[in-house]
Amino acid sequence: PAAKAVSVLLEYIKTKAGVPPDVFKPAKVAGVDVQTANINGVAVGYATTRGHFLLGTAGALRKALDANSTKIAGLKEFQRVSAITGGNEVLLVHYAHASLMRTLRLFMPPQVKNVLESKEFGLANVKSVSASVAPDGKGFRASLFVHSPGERIGLMKLMAGKPLDPAIIKLAPRDTQFFYAASGDFGGLWDFILSQVAKTPVERRDVENELAKVNQVLGFDLRKDFVGSLGDEVAVFEPPLIAAVKLKNPAKFKACLASLLSVAAKSIPRHGPMRNLQLKLSTLEYQKRTITYVDGVGLPMFIQPCYVMVGDYAVFATYPMALKGYLTGMSAGGSLLDNPDFKAVRAKIGPGASVIYYADSKAFVGQAYSLVPWVAGLLKMVPPEFQPLCPDPAKLPPANVITRHLFGCTAGCRPLRDGVLWESYSPIGLPTPPVMAEAGGVATTAILAGMLLPALGRARGEARKVKSASNLKGIAMAANL
Repeated sequence: PAAKAVSVLLEYIKTKAGVPPDVFKPAKVAGVDVQTANINGVAVGYATTRGHFLLGTAGALRKALDANSTKIAGLKEFQRVSAITGGNEVLLVHYAHASLMRTLRLFMPPQVKNVLESKEFGLANVKSVSASVAPDGKGFRASLFVHSPGERIGLMKLMAGKPLDPAIIKLAPRDTQFFYAASGDFGGLWDFILSQVAKTPVERRDVENELAKVNQVLGFDLRKDFVGSLGDEVAVFEPPLIAAVKLKNPAKFKACLASLLSVAAKSIPRHGPMRNLQLKLSTLEYQKRTITYVDGVGLPMFIQPCYVMVGDYAVFATYPMALKGYLTGMSAGGSLLDNPDFKAVRAKIGPGASVIYYADSKAFVGQAYSLVPWVAGLLKMVPPEFQPLCPDPAKLPPANVITRHLFGCTAGCRPLRDGVLWESYSPIGLPTPPVMAEAGGVATTAILAGMLLPALGRARGEARKVKSASNLKGIAMAANL
């Protein structure tokens, strides 16, 4: 039955692709029946053997079927990857970056090749990138391993941060629904960005001249004073939306903020309703802590940024009221470290994580599901012929049935002796951190760019056509509604 299903599928594909039905010819490769064809100058083939369907170029099939050829499972590099990603995967993707760079570097655009081979960018020592998805207990584990056994520089150095201090997790209340924390070198990040923006001595000089002008206006050195006052950890969590940054020099940090606010106030035109504009940093005492906030007169303030020092961390909020609520909640006792759901899933990402992400899946799905009856009710307005396709709000199951088996999803990044490992654990899929400090995605994007850009260039014209058609369809649907 499987062989017949494959045959039906191939006939369908050949028909849709406009390939003649007799283009494939039978052949024998290592004693296996193979169907081969020459399509647009490329020798391709397919075969079914040992319960598997194989499709590829003729050369690749020959190597796969030849018992004497070296298989990827026998390579030490891949064995290391398999040990990292688990071994019971339902999905496995392995990208041999170093060998593909050697093969494809002649065909890459110079700009892409220069980035991927740049020592400053940090991918020159990357051997491979492997990703997998595997069942794990009640959920699924996803792993992404960037194999880089050489010296860590550039992007790879930024990815391999130091283990997070548990103190930053204690800043989040027990009932936190979303939490993201990362360790990193802000000074190193600044230098890395400058190295990518200014590639030549001339560009570097121009950037330095512009920064000197900015520093003169501000009255302090952005790199030395402001970035230098920051520590090596940052966190974001909600509700409410709170951000925390570790500080090395709180006094210098506060002085830089005051100077920034002064420059901002001077740049606002003083006429009409804002002729009496006043903008300054003020303080108030709340629960034996000093809240510093932006105080303004004569200016409509849609947010009122504020912060309070908690240990070595500056904790920020959009309004003093939100910060007061946060401090009141924390004084009641308990932090995210005491949350049973967080404690259960945190162990899944292993020790020494330099990035930790957590989301309360049950709360998120429950909140999203609460909107379904509203949407289903609006669908009652569609024409009668489409009513059978619309759910009846009265027959929808309750939210606690939908969320009964859900639990928190978590993710973390940690450096290993020969690379960087990103792991995630989730009941319904893969958690997606919204902050770019999630470095595995950055590295993979940069690596795959060298392979995809030539094809994307050829596909750009077709993509424009598809986009135009999609826009027209959207306009038509909106007009109908």
